[in-house]
Amino acid sequence: VGDDEWEIVLNIGEGSYYGVTKIKDAVGMTAPQTYGVSPEIVEDRTFVPAKMFELMGYTYNSVGQYVDFEKAGGQTQIPNPFTEYKTIDEALKAVNFNALYPVNVPEGYEVSDIFVMSGEMLQIVYKNEDNEIMYRTQKGTEDISGDYNTFKSTQDLKVGDITASVRTSDNGMSVIWTSNGLTYSVYSDKALTNENISSIISSVK
Repeated sequence: VGDDEWEIVLNIGEGSYYGVTKIKDAVGMTAPQTYGVSPEIVEDRTFVPAKMFELMGYTYNSVGQYVDFEKAGGQTQIPNPFTEYKTIDEALKAVNFNALYPVNVPEGYEVSDIFVMSGEMLQIVYKNEDNEIMYRTQKGTEDISGDYNTFKSTQDLKVGDITASVRTSDNGMSVIWTSNGLTYSVYSDKALTNENISSIISSVK
């Protein structure tokens, strides 16, 4: 990703970003930066943290459906596919399918952020101090977890009629399953027990 002065080097699934100057006769590279999330591809679109563009000298702020990027000499506006909602009920009305969500999460976790992506994906973030659980659902059977880490182990977990795939890595764990034409995923930066996972899955309604 670049302009006339800088380009950003990134790799899908890796949470490290750095900038390289494109100015003639100049030599420069920024130190690798991390923003707590890796770039990911969803329906042929690449999603990155907006803060990444600071490596190119841009400042930004989110305004409704758009993210405004500003740099000396001009301003750029990019559509923001994620819309934030104050309540889950409001978000449910914004998706184009009958979205379900877990009513049971591990003790200490509370709803922190609620988003809908282009009317097609529901995302709910639960937080417990510095720990986070991200729940997603949308139509289809694709992996929507956004977890591109190298998995140390993968196992199936049977919860009623559902078979969920549980993947663990050095950075956390993700769970993905399908039911009635929908895909569901749970990503946690802290390991969850099988009891935690079963409780979440069985409470999706």
